[in-house]
Amino acid sequence: MKFVENLEFFHFNTNEPGEYLHHCESAFALWEEQWSETFKELNVDKKLYNDDFLNRELGGLFLGSRAVGFILYHFLDFSRYSNFNVSYSRNYPENLWRAHYERRDRVMVASHLTLDPEWRKNKTNLPASEILFSLAVLRFLKSPADRLITYARNNRKMNEMVYRHGGEAVLKNHTAYNVSVDFIEIPKTCAQISALPDCAPITLNLWTKTKQTEEYDVYRLRKQKNGTPYGLHELSPLGELGIL
Repeated sequence: MKFVENLEFFHFNTNEPGEYLHHCESAFALWEEQWSETFKELNVDKKLYNDDFLNRELGGLFLGSRAVGFILYHFLDFSRYSNFNVSYSRNYPENLWRAHYERRDRVMVASHLTLDPEWRKNKTNLPASEILFSLAVLRFLKSPADRLITYARNNRKMNEMVYRHGGEAVLKNHTAYNVSVDFIEIPKTCAQISALPDCAPITLNLWTKTKQTEEYDVYRLRKQKNGTPYGLHELSPLGELGIL
């Protein structure tokens, strides 16, 4: 049995990981291996391009410098037309993508959830993917984005995980890469971390101890005299869960 609380959470830009270069290269190797296997499993003839990994924020769990699992994030501001016709839009039905532009949304895109098979939920005390997504939601809540957007596989119940974090379906049972997926948005007013047993305290502990390069300060939450990290009181969904 592996224990998720023995891991550390790191946050860096994959283009400029700074002191976490070895962590980044370990994550890239895991990403390349797991997504190649996924596309093979789904009988998808798709070439992986490193650009899909680079120039992203990475929020990941590591054992030492070895990547265990991570999610890639990037941000788009649809008030700027230059953010509309980007390569990632090819993964979305055109009407959904255009709706963001028409609303002038600012979005955080969460993609490429990648997990070492040795750390899947049948081998760990807590689901690492659930905690990774909760950490992504905390990043979202500290960002200027209005919505977190993603699409999730249904046969692996990844869609249910996103719904547990406040997700709302915008398109259900759509086929992407030969598998059924739900396209899901999380409005900021609905976002919450996982309420699964024991996930919230470990998520918050990982969050407050995040290792990151200096350009990121969203996780640097100084302690108040009573021990509560500054900033967490701003995350109203946590209060609704009874955590704070």
